[in-house]
Amino acid sequence: MSARFTFRLARVLRHRRRIEDVRARAAREAVERRARAQAHAEALEGDTAVARAALHDVCTEGVAAGLLQEHARAVHDRGRLAAAAAAVTAREAREAEARRAALVAAAQERQMLERLEAVQRAVWQAALRRADQRTTDEIATTRSTRA
Repeated sequence: MSARFTFRLARVLRHRRRIEDVRARAAREAVERRARAQAHAEALEGDTAVARAALHDVCTEGVAAGLLQEHARAVHDRGRLAAAAAAVTAREAREAEARRAALVAAAQERQMLERLEAVQRAVWQAALRRADQRTTDEIATTRSTRA
């Protein structure tokens, strides 16, 4: 019986921990990208609302058709940009969710190996205690037969 426990799959466990670290970093970056995209989309939505309000004000003032058309085009352009930003936000949200799912899977794989290591360590410790007990019993039996 060796005096030190060695987990046969220690290299695999270290590798799984590294994979989990990489996936955690990727998930964190995806969440940050999603937050930036969402902030950008919200800013564009705000700009679109301001442009709509300006168009409404221009319509009620009765201005030249060219100016009215320019404001309408600005509303349309900002709305198109806001819609594109919303699509980017949705894509980033899907990516963040996929990265989170990959992180959860990596954590489960690591935890499975850690539980296996704990079980094997407990079996090794029990065997070590039994071997120590046998040695103690032999010493006691030998001494009692001599006496």
